[in-house]
Amino acid sequence: EIYDINIEYLNKLSYNKVRNMEKTSLERLLYIYTNIERSKLDKVYEGDVMMMEVIDDLYFINEEGNLSYDWVEFQRREQRELGMKEGIKEGVEKGKRETRIEMFKKMLEHGMPIEDIAKISEVSVQEIEDILKEEAK
Repeated sequence: EIYDINIEYLNKLSYNKVRNMEKTSLERLLYIYTNIERSKLDKVYEGDVMMMEVIDDLYFINEEGNLSYDWVEFQRREQRELGMKEGIKEGVEKGKRETRIEMFKKMLEHGMPIEDIAKISEVSVQEIEDILKEEAK
């Protein structure tokens, strides 16, 4: 289905009128794109978790304290969040690797045979040797 959306009509709607519309009305759903005052949007979509998430995802607060829709900024935020998640994941993996290396070293220092270390850690003798050689570089 295709809808013809009259933005001028939506711009003229008072937020009180929109606030009293059914949650599923097209006008109420599209009002988010015609109003940049966060306080009014919060009142219109109060209790509507999905719409509040849309507001948070699509808009950011500009210098004047109003919401601004900026696709480029939205993409930057998404990329930053993705980068942070990847960074955290890499950090965790690096921490696990460093812990394993230290464990291997301490076990060897205490005279444990590398075969026993491999069996306990479920890593091959060759992998342990490769990891320790790489660490020594």
